Amino acid sequence: MRRTGAMMRIRMDQDDPFERAGLPPAPPLWVSMGRMVLRLALIGVLVLAGYWAIDWVMRNEAAETWPVILGLILIYGFLISIPFLPGIEVGLGLLLMEGPDVAPLVWAGTVVGLSLAYCVGHFLPGRMLHTFFADLRMLRACQLVDRLDRLPPEDRLSWLRSRMPGWIAARLGTGRYVILGLAVNLPGSALIGGGGGIALTAGLSRLFRPGLVVLTFVIATSPVPIAVMIWGPQVADWLANRG
Repeated sequence: MRRTGAMMRIRMDQDDPFERAGLPPAPPLWVSMGRMVLRLALIGVLVLAGYWAIDWVMRNEAAETWPVILGLILIYGFLISIPFLPGIEVGLGLLLMEGPDVAPLVWAGTVVGLSLAYCVGHFLPGRMLHTFFADLRMLRACQLVDRLDRLPPEDRLSWLRSRMPGWIAARLGTGRYVILGLAVNLPGSALIGGGGGIALTAGLSRLFRPGLVVLTFVIATSPVPIAVMIWGPQVADWLANRG
């Protein structure tokens, strides 16, 4: 029986796609599920609390005070940093509620949220990112993180360019910050994770400098808040109706 059990364990190890790819083995499924449940529960509680607070403010006109508005800006910044969450709708709602007065704060909250997502990807150790993707059984993502983590910074751009379509690869050098700014504003960006997902991917690549990324986000997210400051909240109403 012991011999049979040992042979089964060896066979399972050999069948592990992570080990076949030369990566550390994936954790047991029950461990991965437990960690993911805890992560999702924490994010879920924060998201629900944020949307509850926003709904409460919408229903209570007396609650529209600056301390509450500032709290909502912080919640908005957190929501927009999470890939695939509709944080932009919160920003448009705040612009509709307060108009030009709150536009600079919404602008700042957007930049902070996108920068937070970028920093998570940029500064988190490759080992932690590998563990996260391994829990999700995302082999290709683990391979990407492992490969980029091993390459020196000067070789990462060449490696990434070799795996991209020609028209993108040709602009991935000096124009990569322009591409990042345009991608954040693409109408279909929600399909690839929204602004938070794009910022996280930029951080994961380690190809963008933090200071220039923040400056890119400041410029890329400026049109709507500036338009609201000039023409009023009807700009946000028009954008919300188009979405």
